Amino acid sequence: MFIQPSVYLDRREFEFVSHDVISDVNLFFIDISFRNMHMHKDFELFRIFSGELDIVSKNERHRLHEGDFALFNPRRAHEIRALGGNPVRIMPLQVSPSFWSRFYPQMSSVEFEVIDIGEHLGNQRDRLAYHYFSIANNYFEKESYFELRCASHLNALMELLLSRVPWHYLTKEQKATKKDQNFRLGRIMDHIESNYTNKLLLKDLCELEGISLHYLSRYFTAHFGMSFQDYLTMLRYGRARLLLERTDLKAGDIAISSGFSDIRYLNRVFRQLHGCTPLAYRDSFLQGRPAQSKSTDIRDAQQRFLDEKESLSYLRQWLDANPIT
Repeated sequence: MFIQPSVYLDRREFEFVSHDVISDVNLFFIDISFRNMHMHKDFELFRIFSGELDIVSKNERHRLHEGDFALFNPRRAHEIRALGGNPVRIMPLQVSPSFWSRFYPQMSSVEFEVIDIGEHLGNQRDRLAYHYFSIANNYFEKESYFELRCASHLNALMELLLSRVPWHYLTKEQKATKKDQNFRLGRIMDHIESNYTNKLLLKDLCELEGISLHYLSRYFTAHFGMSFQDYLTMLRYGRARLLLERTDLKAGDIAISSGFSDIRYLNRVFRQLHGCTPLAYRDSFLQGRPAQSKSTDIRDAQQRFLDEKESLSYLRQWLDANPIT
């Protein structure tokens, strides 16, 4: 399922980590259907607990299944798309490089070279899972001295990743260049997410960044894995699809609300992707589904966070059925 992205600076998005429990560390369960291109300032490791998903980052595309782990560097832009029509459940562990600043400051210059780390773990996969789940269990239970136990397992987990997963150090020059690129990428994503339901041209972004059309076209494809127009169409299609599923708005109103120039463009996209018109897609979707919502606020369809009580209950049930030693 595709969903409408929120504004890049919306603090509700999970790429903006609050670190409320342990300084520089955050952990949570989330059911997610689609998250358009985004990035965060932390290392992120997550496991898939149900379903399968595609990850798009730069020109790479990875398909991950239940039980697989994904690893992201700080400020690595990526898109997550659930497959099969149902949300995927993942548990992101997000850690700022600042966590290691006093005793291993080199972490601020570490860049891992792969996202799908499974093939690199070898016989250490169970050991990684042990530390990952030990962190989670202590983090959610919050018994006495849980912070120390979390820190211990976190250090062991990172030591394992550094010993098994390919990585390299960034030079000062490379870090400076990446910082500038990340600021630019953030501005571009922010502008697109704020304006994709309106008329938006690549030249608008050129004027925003003061760069040529040719350069930005290549830059966009390199970082988003698709052309500007394809990405824009994907965002508009995602919003239109959810409005069809969750409201009784007319197809013409949905087309305009989603940024399509007219209903014919919306029809063409749905025929290409689903082999039917938008209204036929709605009829098919609603068979056996709950009644429609009258609200057009579809942010809650984007992702659902499990609260700490739900998280602990789910984790305990999962560990009972899948003991980790």
